[in-house]
Amino acid sequence: MVRRGIGFLLAQLLIIELMREITWSIPEPIQDGYHESGILSQPYTSVSYYYLDAVTPEALKQQLRERGPTDFLGHRRDASTFWKVKWRWSAGSKGTKTDWSTLRCLYAVVVTLPRWVPVQPLDSTVQSRALQQEWRRFTKAIGMHEREHVAMIAKDHQQVCDAIRKAVAEDPTIDLVKADNIAERALEKLRKSDREFDIATDNGRTQGARFAGG
Repeated sequence: MVRRGIGFLLAQLLIIELMREITWSIPEPIQDGYHESGILSQPYTSVSYYYLDAVTPEALKQQLRERGPTDFLGHRRDASTFWKVKWRWSAGSKGTKTDWSTLRCLYAVVVTLPRWVPVQPLDSTVQSRALQQEWRRFTKAIGMHEREHVAMIAKDHQQVCDAIRKAVAEDPTIDLVKADNIAERALEKLRKSDREFDIATDNGRTQGARFAGG
């Protein structure tokens, strides 16, 4: 049996109390509107967050500008949706034709959203409550905008396979390199539609995805 001195036991108790204080002091995220927007329940979609810890509206806006994800031009945005489309088929064994009936298109999406975790608890003033309400409204609008991006690729990703099938119907001897080139051209059309949606909505701002705090 190992005997411990009273000093050791007191030190252990102190460590336990310190751990409790640290655990209790971890700030909670401010309630957002993502669940209401439906963005968290989209198929083949994962969500990641970047964190804001400001306690004033002005600082919060600044952090959105500085910490948001970058788009394909390298510009910072409040949120982003990146997707990939892959096409697959069975090439067949050596000396046999490609089995185009096995052609399949799959997609996957990653959405990046802001999460607000103030470095210190917010007070209960009217201004503070109004700021939290604005955050919930803003994040709901962001979620709805990004959900439309997800819905677009969910609906249109099969256009890549459709383009290949059309080419095969016109020329059954088409080779795999040409099929890949056709798929890439179809994919570029999807990217163009995605960019046009952001242009038309000013990256969601015309849909309310603009933080009005500060």
